[in-house]
Amino acid sequence: MHRKSLVASLVVALITAADAEPQTGGEPLWVHPLLSPANLSTYEPPAGLNYTFFVILTMPRSASQEVLHALNDHPSVHMDGEIFRQGGVDFNGSPEHRLFVGPEARWTREARDADRTAFLRDVVEGAAPRRKRGARARGFKCMNNQLQVDELRLLTRAKHVLKIVLRRQDTLARHVSLRRASLVGEFLRPRDAGVRAAFEATRVEVSLTQYEHFAAIDASWYDWLAEESVFHPESWLFVSTERLVSDSSTMSAIYAHLRVPPGSGFPGYHPYTTDVLEDKVTNWEEIRELRDELVIDNVW
Repeated sequence: MHRKSLVASLVVALITAADAEPQTGGEPLWVHPLLSPANLSTYEPPAGLNYTFFVILTMPRSASQEVLHALNDHPSVHMDGEIFRQGGVDFNGSPEHRLFVGPEARWTREARDADRTAFLRDVVEGAAPRRKRGARARGFKCMNNQLQVDELRLLTRAKHVLKIVLRRQDTLARHVSLRRASLVGEFLRPRDAGVRAAFEATRVEVSLTQYEHFAAIDASWYDWLAEESVFHPESWLFVSTERLVSDSSTMSAIYAHLRVPPGSGFPGYHPYTTDVLEDKVTNWEEIRELRDELVIDNVW
């Protein structure tokens, strides 16, 4: 098939996927098939908290870890990592992936998934206040594959939960970045020089079929979040990775949304600013037109 025909077919497929009805079982395309059954069914952060509670909703390879570090550098913000990650409880990148909430209590993945309501209550009302005293904003980040729809709605539809949606608009670049990280087995910026060199040298071949599915999930997740934002729209902030990198006022907007004074900006040097996609893809000529066709309009 001619390259332009491939591009046109892919665009049509993505538009169709974005507009499609939910999959079998009534779940949107973005819901991970291996998620534990929903049991976060009753918890809502109390309105009387003396700090702002927030959640960053995003997808992998969108610079959310850099945002986490920038926010945690702020004296008035405490942010944990992917506390609902499938691999275990991730607090501030702790290698143990476990959370100590008191001298004797410990949450493991199994205990968390058995009662996510109690777990989240401990995070919001118990653990976080003890981890950074004086913080005026406390939150965590959540990927599309970590909570069921009904569980997420407890957060997205709560008036006093602030939502920050972080999207990397260049889905092809995100796809390539995730493929490379998966091959090397290193998902954070490698500190070891040898691992970093291996990561920088890693090139991947992009499968159009795999990328089509990847981009359709991306569109399904962010379209769902946009639909949810009709609930208390003042509690939502939509941010793009590209704008974080190019516009210093974007981090200021995040601080303002969290109702804390301005803090440090997004790191000036970052792979999102230096990576050249054509150097990372072995079949670049075959798929290069996809980047122009499928980069999301800069409306975030």
